[in-house]
Amino acid sequence: MYCRNCGKSINDKASYCPYCQTRVDIKMEEIIEKQNEMELKIEEVLVSQNNELKTNQSILVCAILSLVTVFIAFHEIIMIAGIVLGLISLIFALLTIKNKERLKYSTLIIAFSIAGILSNICWLIFTLWVL
Repeated sequence: MYCRNCGKSINDKASYCPYCQTRVDIKMEEIIEKQNEMELKIEEVLVSQNNELKTNQSILVCAILSLVTVFIAFHEIIMIAGIVLGLISLIFALLTIKNKERLKYSTLIIAFSIAGILSNICWLIFTLWVL
């Protein structure tokens, strides 16, 4: 550790600096060290939550695209792509349900996914057998 007054290296167990006789407050350094550790942990949690939010937003976009493909489905391939997008977003939404806080967001994604899958399947059946 270093003396706060003169900046020289001193023994970690010393109560006074042997060079300038300034009292060394060990507790303050421990508090600062613990505070730095806590700040790092908080930063890690925030980064993790930000990554989860981006993942959920991507899944929601996928589910919405699945539903939108019904309105632009002029070919069977687009309908199948809508079904695939819906299945992908449904699977990821079911995998990301971890706690009750995200349940509302995941429920929205699941609803859009199922709506996209079912509407694309119905539209595909209609176009293949009726038209």
